Amino acid sequence: MKTKRKSDTIRCAIYVRKSTVKGLEQQYNSLDAQEDRCKTFIELHESDGWVHVQTFSDAGISGGTAQRPALNQMLDAARRKKFDMVIVFKLDRLARNQRDFLNMLDTLEKNGVEVASATEPFDSGSYLGRGMRNLLGVFAEMEREMIAERTREKAEACRRKGLYLFGAPPFGYKRIEGKLSIVPDKALIIMRMFDEYNRGYSCIEVANILNKEGLLRNKRTGEAAKWTHKEVNRALRNPIYAGYIPSDDVLYDGQHKGIVSRDLWAKVQKRLDKRGKEMKERTKPKRSKPVYPLAGILICATCGKKMRGSYTIKDGVTYRYYSCATRKVMGSDSCECPHINAVEIETFVNKQLTTLRNNPDFIAALITKLPKVPGGKISDCVFNMEHLLEYGTPEEMQAIYRNVFTAISFDWQNEKLDFKYQSLT
Repeated sequence: MKTKRKSDTIRCAIYVRKSTVKGLEQQYNSLDAQEDRCKTFIELHESDGWVHVQTFSDAGISGGTAQRPALNQMLDAARRKKFDMVIVFKLDRLARNQRDFLNMLDTLEKNGVEVASATEPFDSGSYLGRGMRNLLGVFAEMEREMIAERTREKAEACRRKGLYLFGAPPFGYKRIEGKLSIVPDKALIIMRMFDEYNRGYSCIEVANILNKEGLLRNKRTGEAAKWTHKEVNRALRNPIYAGYIPSDDVLYDGQHKGIVSRDLWAKVQKRLDKRGKEMKERTKPKRSKPVYPLAGILICATCGKKMRGSYTIKDGVTYRYYSCATRKVMGSDSCECPHINAVEIETFVNKQLTTLRNNPDFIAALITKLPKVPGGKISDCVFNMEHLLEYGTPEEMQAIYRNVFTAISFDWQNEKLDFKYQSLT
């Protein structure tokens, strides 16, 4: 370790970390104990000029990741020369990943900051000490991997026994004494979902039925939310509702009671698989993927959401259209805007653009944001918009839309467009 004259002051920062939040509510917790041990270590070196200047603390974050708020604050402070040394309770508090550990040491050393452990004596001023420090980093990573492996083995053993111990319980269940227990009112919603789908309704139709009747789901935050076709599909696929516990591709008999019969669950899986194959075959591209020049720019005036490009293939012919994102995700009852034929709306937008030929905002945005397009200067096209709109490729038109406009709002009921321009600065 480097030495300084006794008259010099060595500013010491403390870094502490705890992987879980368990026990942090206590009046004196693990983070406090780590900090006190580091402060004691600094006090033992008061004669060498060591003084404590700041403490950085990360709670509930694993050492396997470098994305830690306090750690990044500490590294930033090191770059700004706010301290001369970092004190940790153990080196594995810095990182349990060897690559991250070495990268941190490199960053600190480049900024003249040393690292010291309050419980692991080594001299970073010698090659033997640095080797020992790096070796401790290797052992920290090995320990992390061992813990992860033991956790995976424990989880697998629990699944084989039919126990559900990890993660929030699925909708319709709650955890009592470590086991899943059915919530009757929510279980009725799941049963209704399976019954409606088995009767022949699609996932989006099932979502509409449940939402209309106010049979809502719960977000992870506990708030009520409408069902989407994705959430319905995810629930219908969940084997827990049939009394199984999944582990990779294996289903184990669970120790909890299923909400639906296994016979019904199997029928639903068969129909889901069939519909999935049909959808994949129906949308399987026979040629290059279509271009949607207005995608990301065209806005549904009814609900304010973007309109997405979609296509279907029938008898070898590709049909393009734009759909409101709200309607596509939440169903036809969520927004009245219908599917819009892509050729018709693109032609309509282009016709409206010809009326902007003398609009100063449009001309300024066009020249400022697009100095060039394939085939010549965009400024040359301003006075001949009809030629550009007629012969421009979809990619060229897409570049114009995205660079000149922030949005093009489409009122489908009144067939009106509202153009919003990009900032000219």
